[in-house]
Amino acid sequence: MRTRRTATPVPGFPNPVLAAGREPAAEAVDAGAGAGGAGLAVERLYATAPRRTLNARVSADLLERYARLLGGLRGDRLNTSMTEVVHALLHAGPRTEEEVRVLVREWRRARDADP
Repeated sequence: MRTRRTATPVPGFPNPVLAAGREPAAEAVDAGAGAGGAGLAVERLYATAPRRTLNARVSADLLERYARLLGGLRGDRLNTSMTEVVHALLHAGPRTEEEVRVLVREWRRARDADP
């Protein structure tokens, strides 16, 4: 199966533009410029980006926690989904290998802690 190549950064996957040593487009770098700049940058980065399937098993406790959070948001009239929450978490997540290393170690300590 062939997929379309893109220079649009996808969380969790290497950016081919940066990997090739080229400078990213100015619109992707200038995420905070102007009123609503951060929101506009996210739209430019993700709105037309191709989608990939992420098949992952999630601990029942974590899934229930996020289901409760989503239920609470519905009362605030924020129409969202678990998929959108996962996208937001991936977007806000670690940006460097060291940050991933720290995060995974913290997760493993939490997962393996004695009850």
